[in-house]
Amino acid sequence: MGEKSLGKAKIFIVSFFLCALMGCVAETYYYNPPPPPPPRLFPGDLRITDLEMRPDPILSGERPVFSVTVLNTSVVSGRVRLVIWDRDELVAEAVGVWIRPGENVVTFPRSSYRFHRSDHCFTVEVDIEGTRHPVDLARRFCARRTPRGWTLSP
Repeated sequence: MGEKSLGKAKIFIVSFFLCALMGCVAETYYYNPPPPPPPRLFPGDLRITDLEMRPDPILSGERPVFSVTVLNTSVVSGRVRLVIWDRDELVAEAVGVWIRPGENVVTFPRSSYRFHRSDHCFTVEVDIEGTRHPVDLARRFCARRTPRGWTLSP
């Protein structure tokens, strides 16, 4: 073997080991997996167990104040918007309500809603993170006319 080929072999061997060593010395990064998303409140976790109005009975033309009892069956709390509807008519709205696990009583601000039709049945919707869903009602909440005015009492 000539001196030239021996020099080329040394350069090849040295560069091979340098490349091999650089691969071994390269820094290795380990990235932790992203944290799981925080638990969230789902519409199926909520149930309206009671709907009340004050005064009860109420005369036609008077403006009632409504409150609902919301049962949260999950272990998660969350901020929601609750809306009471009478068919397609907005009755009352509560924004930024903090719902905790268990029973929550939510009193709505007085609205301009008035009893003016022959029948009034109420539904409740919950808005969680910008998406509206009907809330399961424990029973139908319909007002009935009495000689003293409209009542939600059975």
